[in-house]
Amino acid sequence: MRICLLVKPISPKSWNTTERMNMNTILKISAMAVSMLAASFATTTASASENPVDEAGIQHNMYLGCLQSTGESADDSLVRLVEKCGFDPGMPLDEFVKTYQPVIEMDPTLLLSEKMSPYRERFSAYEFSFYERIDDVVMSAGDTKQADAMLAAIESEAIAKLDHKTDNGANILGTLSVARHSLRYWSAYSVARGDESATGNTASRMRWWKWLLVAAADAAGFALTEDIGTAASASETAYNWLNKKQ
Repeated sequence: MRICLLVKPISPKSWNTTERMNMNTILKISAMAVSMLAASFATTTASASENPVDEAGIQHNMYLGCLQSTGESADDSLVRLVEKCGFDPGMPLDEFVKTYQPVIEMDPTLLLSEKMSPYRERFSAYEFSFYERIDDVVMSAGDTKQADAMLAAIESEAIAKLDHKTDNGANILGTLSVARHSLRYWSAYSVARGDESATGNTASRMRWWKWLLVAAADAAGFALTEDIGTAASASETAYNWLNKKQ
């Protein structure tokens, strides 16, 4: 079930298929977005591909690619998600925006575990530790490649230890899938722009660390709502928010 603090828990939409992605819209995604998505999928590890909830991350990147292809302001991200990317919110558009706009506008520098703290009692200590470990990746990774490897290792453990048929297991596995796919999307985007840096001075670290913050914001968007579209919109909004802060 959804655990968004802004709404009463309801049954999640089905996000284990790609049927709700408007095929005509997919064909309109920019060549740059398509190439980034291809790079993201090509580097998926064998263990990560075994995630039974990996469709969450795949669809996240599809919708994110569509949003990025519009080249418009992130202020109306949820509206464009529905009207231009074919996302089915399962409710009237105005209600969808009113419900989830506060989620995508959350400060992307806040830790995932902080955003999930109102729901700590729902999870066992071990289950909640996966959110804390995503935070650890953001805070301790030396570069995006190391962050990707760290996320993949955490995801592999989650696949082995958690039951995806339970609410908690599905939420955690979906969150990890979104985080991994998002990081690969934005890493590829950074490389395409020519500003991807490994370790180095503070300025160079901030250039690539931004992508970790965006991926963490995406992960939070999914963890709080179990809504693929909201997670994709959180990605675009966090990206624009962080760009303004630079």
